Amino acid sequence: ILWKRTSKLVKTKNSSWYSSSEPSEAYVHSSKRQRLEVLLKRDQPVENQQNLADLPTSGDGKHVHIGSVLTASDKINIVPPFDKSKIVIVKVDQDKSFLGLMINKQLKWDVLLDLGHDVELLRAAPLCYGGPVVVPNAPLVSLTRNPPNEGYSEILPGLFFGDQSATGGVVKTIKSGSQSASGFWFFLGFASWGWEQLYNEIAHGAWNLIDNPDVQLQWPET
Repeated sequence: ILWKRTSKLVKTKNSSWYSSSEPSEAYVHSSKRQRLEVLLKRDQPVENQQNLADLPTSGDGKHVHIGSVLTASDKINIVPPFDKSKIVIVKVDQDKSFLGLMINKQLKWDVLLDLGHDVELLRAAPLCYGGPVVVPNAPLVSLTRNPPNEGYSEILPGLFFGDQSATGGVVKTIKSGSQSASGFWFFLGFASWGWEQLYNEIAHGAWNLIDNPDVQLQWPET
């Protein structure tokens, strides 16, 4: 795994931020960091196509799409922060890249206190480490079963994703006391791949593509 860094990276191991019984390493941007991206090593590229029927597959005939769930294989289970991770794909953009959220690395809200954020009214919702791409001043994205009127897109039946902008609006509303955090699932950061990159990683056995993603998406307790 290759890390692309543009400024200082703060790494915490076995941090008390994690409420999981199996704490792992968290990567959080420092105050000087503009953007942090994780790039897994690419090999031979696969050809980009426009139509779904012509898109590259995972090697067993499966396509990766919004709502797909990936689980880390033994090949990367010793590589933080992706060790033992489960990731739901929440966005496939027009530039042929993927955005995903780790759904099994729960955090304590105190991690955001360390980053200078007021979180008291957010504690009614679960928080997970979504991935190593953390945008300054907009560190959170979210899932919800009851989306606001704007900014959330459905990724699975009855489950909606909000990007940094949409989530930022929700957080402001919650902090104003006009809305409860209950019903939201927040994530610190996210994971991102280039189109060819993710398919190459799957082809080389880094990720397993789950047939039934609904089984993997268990709403965490607060």
